[in-house]
Amino acid sequence: MTLSYPSTNVSLTTHVGKEAFITALSDGNIQLEVMKWEPPTVEAALSHAIKVEAYEQFWHVKAPLPLNMTKAMPSAVLVMLFAVSGQSDSSGTATLQK
Repeated sequence: MTLSYPSTNVSLTTHVGKEAFITALSDGNIQLEVMKWEPPTVEAALSHAIKVEAYEQFWHVKAPLPLNMTKAMPSAVLVMLFAVSGQSDSSGTATLQK
């Protein structure tokens, strides 16, 4: 923004850049959340947008239900977790632990 408008006030370029960034967000929910937060700078708007998007992605992750569980039951979701443990073996492949 500063390169585009070198002779203008810094606060004006900050405001225009921030508003352009918020307007360019493709998801209306994220756009609304960022506008409600009223970030002071483009960097703060970007940081908040990333957090909101991460939170939304977290809530949209769906794990398959176990066979003995139906959708009518309370939602306790079991998730399989794998971790890479230690060094790789002689073939160069890391081992996974469940």
